[in-house]
Amino acid sequence: MNLERENIQNLETAPESIRTPEEIARIKEKMQFISRSFTGNFGVRVLPGQRWACSLPESVQQLKLADVDLDALDQKLLTPDRLSYPEKDLQTRSDEYIFGVLRHEIAEMKFSSFRALLSGQKMALNESYKPEDFHTLFNSTNDCRINNLEAAGSETAKERLAGIYQEDLGQFFQKIQEAPTPLQYAALAMSRWARDFTSIESLKDLEAKITNQAVIEILERTSNALDRSYQVGAKEHSKILQEEIWSEYKKLVDQYIDEEAKNQFQEEQTQKQPQREPQNFDDLNEGEKEDYRQKARQKLSEAENDFNQKTGSRSTETYQDENGESQIRFKEIAQEDIQNADEEEKKTTQEEKEKVEREKQEAQQRAQVLHGQATVLRERKTGLTEGEQRVYNEHRQKVEQYIKQLVKDIERTFPPKKELGWTSGKPRGARIDAKKLAREVATEHGHFFKSREIQETRTAAFTLLVDISGSMYNQSRIPSALEAAVMMAEAFSRKDIPFEILVFAGHPLELKKFSEDYKGIAKKKMIGILTPDQESDFYGATDAGFSLDWAAKRLERRSLEEGIPGCLIMVTDGQPEPVSEHSGAEWDLREISEKWQEKFPVIGIGIGSEIAGSIQNYFGKDFSVAEADVSKLPNRLLEVLKNQFSRIKQIE
Repeated sequence: MNLERENIQNLETAPESIRTPEEIARIKEKMQFISRSFTGNFGVRVLPGQRWACSLPESVQQLKLADVDLDALDQKLLTPDRLSYPEKDLQTRSDEYIFGVLRHEIAEMKFSSFRALLSGQKMALNESYKPEDFHTLFNSTNDCRINNLEAAGSETAKERLAGIYQEDLGQFFQKIQEAPTPLQYAALAMSRWARDFTSIESLKDLEAKITNQAVIEILERTSNALDRSYQVGAKEHSKILQEEIWSEYKKLVDQYIDEEAKNQFQEEQTQKQPQREPQNFDDLNEGEKEDYRQKARQKLSEAENDFNQKTGSRSTETYQDENGESQIRFKEIAQEDIQNADEEEKKTTQEEKEKVEREKQEAQQRAQVLHGQATVLRERKTGLTEGEQRVYNEHRQKVEQYIKQLVKDIERTFPPKKELGWTSGKPRGARIDAKKLAREVATEHGHFFKSREIQETRTAAFTLLVDISGSMYNQSRIPSALEAAVMMAEAFSRKDIPFEILVFAGHPLELKKFSEDYKGIAKKKMIGILTPDQESDFYGATDAGFSLDWAAKRLERRSLEEGIPGCLIMVTDGQPEPVSEHSGAEWDLREISEKWQEKFPVIGIGIGSEIAGSIQNYFGKDFSVAEADVSKLPNRLLEVLKNQFSRIKQIE
């Protein structure tokens, strides 16, 4: 299973350079993203550790192999939930190496079966063999199998997986002909798979190096089964090993132990003083013979465990308990490493720190504007309190008839959509397309989601931008503005029409974004504008030009992403009074509106007597609406939306 990633002492390739902390931080972010994306498990953690490995949950400590009931064992306990990496590799290893190893560990997390491994080890134990015997056979074929699955359809993945074998295992296999014969067979099993990976020269050369006739004969008898084992799922792979290969592999184990026992006896004889009656191994009694066999058995187990650590699972190891019985231990990432990872995740670059501070300041401004509402607008908070729901319902009920009318108009303009199937290559969606993922991660485009294919229907994106400057409060115009916004939000959300509700005074703020559902958080923000912070200077300006430009850019982005028309409506009751930073001519409201009107309708609704007569000076005659009676704002907005629906119907 997992590959040993420790530095090889004789490795001739020296690192070209040492990465900076910032470069390492970016690699860690990319590793986390790739791991979660490729595994489909967005809870998986990538932690620093002693080596590259995928690990099982913390609740798994030790299993007494002879006693464990695999049928009763919870599958969650045998499902890896974290990946570890050595910090030193991130400092000096190449990107190709790092992400090649990562792809292999991801493959193990996705395709390996610890249950199958334990099942085979129990079988070996019941037949008086050691768990490490089956472990060696399992690792030598399972690595090949999961790499094939991970590299399917991706030449990039194939090359990266091949590269890590060449770099890490080349030295190890140079002297494989001196290893115990069961390990020679395991190495040859890997070499058969390596024929399709042209860059793994160290594995391809093994067939010429290994000359032991017993190994070669067993390889010939099992070659067909080996080739099939590389191409199947975990269940079928386990079946092939247990039913077709294991019986042959055991012969090598038995033969090696017998021959090694005799070799050890002969070595001892050559080191002793000449005796008058030289002994042969066959002359020993059964107890003496068994002692030599146990020594040979121990030598083989040590070699197998070393092989498994270098070519396979880093998550498990075999050990002898106090009674001398073989047991399996699942290795854990050290608690210190987990703590270090937690601390590492809290660290950010200077740029990120500035971003956090900037967001904190913006949050404080929103809290002042919305009278403390921002403190309860966290991601995990949804819904309204009883009092907030009552306030919201009071305003919604006042425009209920308009909501119903608007819903009917939407249904006539935007017929119900029909689902036809799934399409891939999307920047967002409900599913991940595994085939697209490999290519898109490399290009960093991110278009690897699937979304339901919907029958072509007419749709559009809308933005409502509402002035909440001091004059809107002083003239008691905020309630009518809120009700107009509620009317639009309720109707559009019921019919899945993309929309945003934004407000502005000294600067713009979001109440409901395109990407949000119109639920508790958005509704809480909506009613939050009813209660201004009297101590804030936010309301002393009407930064209309900048705010309109900000809202239009957001609408344009959504319109381009979805390939649909857009419409932006601003509601205001007074002349623009920009903040000092936006007092230049480039932020003139008329200039801004004309610029964006070339791309989509930008409509100004002037409410109250102060602006009703001059709203067209800012938006033009064809894109302005005047309403002196503020209480009629919801009805006026309804008319504007109906007119836009008529315009959209004509777009074919």
